[in-house]
Amino acid sequence: LLRVEGCTVICLPGVPEEMRCMFEEVEPLLREIAGKLTSLTATLNTDATDESHIASVISEVSRLYPGVYVKSRAKHGGGLPITVVAKAGSEEECRLLLEKVVRELTSRLKRVGVRVLAVEAG
Repeated sequence: LLRVEGCTVICLPGVPEEMRCMFEEVEPLLREIAGKLTSLTATLNTDATDESHIASVISEVSRLYPGVYVKSRAKHGGGLPITVVAKAGSEEECRLLLEKVVRELTSRLKRVGVRVLAVEAG
């Protein structure tokens, strides 16, 4: 934990098992900092096999919705999943924003020949 000029920096390890117990220690602070923000996540499972093929779509959508986190994840043995995390002041606002971004991504991916096979909440 580092506080500098009104900013709080929290660094956690990337290994999930190590991060979980450390996260429990900082979770109350994160909730205090985030205030009443609600976040929702969706994962788009696609038939894309090359991250570079969808990178421009992700960049375009990220520019259109700067408050939404959009990231593809390399995966062995199949299509590339795309994670979308939306944040808003209420759960309803958040749900509507997430749905809008998922529709936008699906439409733009289709234009470059990539199909969304399933959308998972969570």
